[in-house]
Formats: sequence, structure tokens, C-alpha cells
Amino acid sequence: MLKLDVSKAVKEIKKKKAKTVVLQIPEGLKSRALDLVELLEKKTKAKVVLVMDPLWGACDLAEEEMKMFSGDLLIHLGHSKFCDSKIKVLYLPLEYKVKEVSLEKLERILKNEKIKKVGLICAVQFFNSMKAIEKGLKKKKFTVLIEKGGSKSTVPGQVLGCDQSAVRKLEKKVDGFLYIGDGIFHSLGAAVNSDKKVLSFNPLNGEIKDYKKEKDLYVRKRYGAIARAKNAKSFGILLSRKKGQFQKELAMEAKKNIEKKGLKAFLFSMDQIKAEYLLGINVDCFVNTACPRIVEDNLNDKPVLNAKELEEALN
Repeated sequence: MLKLDVSKAVKEIKKKKAKTVVLQIPEGLKSRALDLVELLEKKTKAKVVLVMDPLWGACDLAEEEMKMFSGDLLIHLGHSKFCDSKIKVLYLPLEYKVKEVSLEKLERILKNEKIKKVGLICAVQFFNSMKAIEKGLKKKKFTVLIEKGGSKSTVPGQVLGCDQSAVRKLEKKVDGFLYIGDGIFHSLGAAVNSDKKVLSFNPLNGEIKDYKKEKDLYVRKRYGAIARAKNAKSFGILLSRKKGQFQKELAMEAKKNIEKKGLKAFLFSMDQIKAEYLLGINVDCFVNTACPRIVEDNLNDKPVLNAKELEEALN
């Protein structure tokens, strides 16, 4: 069950005497959005502007809406702090309340995979579930290790699409990893960033999954994109204007390296990077400097590389 506690938001609105509040909410919670807006307005007398654009993560702050509506406070629901901002932001991470997890299945699979030293990683919404599993596995005589990731991680063990440092820090210390969370994005990211076995456990449905096949397919696709890019004569460098994704220096460095090879490079700026925005743009390859998810998108059947892959393509 998803725990949604807005008491902190009510308290912060009253503390800042906010008259206009901008609210960002994940897609999966939009069915509850109107109730939430009514609740906040009733308890605080503030006017709430609900942002209807898709919310891609903590890197996606509605700064423009805050300016346009003269907002006093931005409430960012569902994520922990990712980047600094000049506007006033209240992050409200969500937490899944899970009934007691049965460890017998986990214990059996970990033993079958010969994973005695376990590295635990999680999505922030499942941090408490991870801590409960840590306690249970230790009782069953497993060695359990958890590391704090980089500066973008807010709790130990947290992994993000763009920050898998918690995995890399444990790579040589464990026999394998157990990711606690739902969805494929973070667990696949962990698998790609490790040579060790990565298992994913979803506390919501009890499913345990090995992402080896998905990892192998992903790696083949990435090498395929690099191979196609080696013949490219022109490159479109993608910049997102989203607060936590804008990487001007990385884009400029990519442009310089491409042009050093006597090839053409163009800088493309947009808020949300979508294939339809790039229709009619005749380049051979795109270079992504924004969210790492974008390299998996099919941008008009052109190869899409991240910055490190570009270095290999230009080798």
C-alpha cells in the first residue's frame, strides 16, 4: 500500500505563508490528484496549481510554472532531493507500506545462486522494506552490505537511473546484488553496471527476477548503436532544459570532439526530448546528454549514444 502523508506539506505551506503553491505529481497518482488539491486548499487556504505535464523524476522541477504563477512553494511529490534550485521546493518522497516479507523464497534463491555476501540496493520508496530484508537475511546468516551512493542518493542503498555508484562501491565485496523495488529501469541499470548477478525483488507482488537476459539484450543494442554511429557524418547533440538534466559543458565537449574528427555537430535544446520534435532533422546520429533513459528510445530510427559511447564511436 502506498503511504501518502501530506501533513508535512500542510505544515510547510503554513510556515511559509504561501498563497500560491505549484504541485508536481507522478503519473500513477493523478487519479488522486484532485482530492489532494482540495485537501491542501481546504487546510491552508492557498491556491494550488497542478502541473499536468509528465513528471520524469526529481531532476524535473517546475521552475517555469513557479515563475509564471508567482508561486511561493513548489511541492514535488514522489521523489527525494536531486538538485539545488533557487526556488523554494518541498520534496515529498512516497513510501510503500508492505506487509511482512516472507524470506524463505529469497533465502532459497540466493543460496541456489551461491550469493552468500549480498549487496542490497533499492528505490527510495522501498528503503524501509530493504532495511527489514537486511535484518531478516542477517538472521539467516547472510552477510549483507549496503553502501551510500553518490551525492544524488538520499539514503543508503539507493540507486537512480543516472547514479549507480552504490553498486560500483560494492562490486568487489559481494557475491551478487538484490534490488528491492518495482519496475525494470533501476534493476536493469544495476545489472548493466555490475559483472555480478543482480536479482530484483518486488515486495508488492513477491516476484523475484533475474535480469540477465534483459542485460544481454540491452548491451547488444548499445553495441549495435555504437557500430551504426561509427559511419555517421553528422551528429545532433540533445540538451534538456530540465533543471537536473541540463548539461551544457558535456554537450559542448561532445561537439568539440566530434568536430575534431572533421564531422558535423549541432546542438538541439528542448525541455522534453521526444522523437516528434526531431522530425525533419537530417543527422545520422543523436548524442544524449540528458536522462540516461533516452538512449533506449527510438528517435526516428537513428542511433542514440550517451557521452561515453560517443567516445568509443569516435575512436
